Amino acid sequence: MLERIDQAPDHFPLVHRNVHRTLIRRFPYAIFFIQEGSERVVLAVLHQAVNPTRWRK
Repeated sequence: MLERIDQAPDHFPLVHRNVHRTLIRRFPYAIFFIQEGSERVVLAVLHQAVNPTRWRK
Protein backbone atom coordinates (compact mmCIF):
# COMPACT_ATOMS: atom_id res chain seq x y z
CA MET A 1 0.00 0.00 0.00
CA LEU A 2 2.80 2.42 0.83
CA GLU A 3 4.28 1.85 -2.61
CA ARG A 4 0.97 2.90 -4.19
CA ILE A 5 0.89 6.03 -2.03
CA ASP A 6 4.45 6.87 -3.03
CA GLN A 7 3.84 6.31 -6.75
CA ALA A 8 0.53 8.19 -7.10
CA PRO A 9 -0.37 10.21 -3.99
CA ASP A 10 -2.85 12.39 -5.89
CA HIS A 11 -4.83 9.28 -6.83
CA PHE A 12 -6.27 9.13 -3.31
CA PRO A 13 -9.14 11.40 -2.25
CA LEU A 14 -8.64 14.51 -0.18
CA VAL A 15 -10.56 14.30 3.08
CA HIS A 16 -9.48 17.59 4.65
CA ARG A 17 -7.45 20.42 3.12
CA ASN A 18 -4.27 18.64 1.96
CA VAL A 19 -4.86 15.33 3.78
CA HIS A 20 -5.41 12.24 1.64
CA ARG A 21 -6.94 8.95 2.75
CA THR A 22 -6.59 5.41 1.45
CA LEU A 23 -8.29 2.27 2.65
CA ILE A 24 -6.36 -0.95 3.17
CA ARG A 25 -8.04 -3.78 1.26
CA ARG A 26 -7.37 -6.79 3.49
CA PHE A 27 -7.80 -5.06 6.83
CA PRO A 28 -10.35 -2.52 8.08
CA TYR A 29 -7.85 0.34 8.38
CA ALA A 30 -7.43 3.73 6.75
CA ILE A 31 -4.15 5.57 6.19
CA PHE A 32 -4.19 9.38 6.37
CA PHE A 33 -1.23 11.14 4.77
CA ILE A 34 -0.02 14.44 3.32
CA GLN A 35 2.37 15.18 0.51
CA GLU A 36 5.25 17.54 1.33
CA GLY A 37 7.28 18.16 -1.79
CA SER A 38 8.56 14.79 -2.94
CA GLU A 39 7.87 13.13 0.43
CA ARG A 40 4.71 11.59 1.88
CA VAL A 41 4.04 11.87 5.61
CA VAL A 42 1.68 9.39 7.27
CA LEU A 43 -0.39 11.21 9.88
CA ALA A 44 -2.43 8.28 11.18
CA VAL A 45 -3.45 4.70 10.62
CA LEU A 46 -6.91 4.16 12.09
CA HIS A 47 -9.34 1.28 12.33
CA GLN A 48 -12.40 2.09 10.25
CA ALA A 49 -14.69 1.62 13.26
CA VAL A 50 -13.04 4.65 14.90
CA ASN A 51 -14.41 8.14 14.27
CA PRO A 52 -12.67 9.23 11.05
CA THR A 53 -12.02 12.75 12.34
CA ARG A 54 -9.89 11.36 15.18
CA TRP A 55 -6.69 11.69 13.10
CA ARG A 56 -6.90 15.47 13.61
CA LYS A 57 -6.19 15.06 17.33
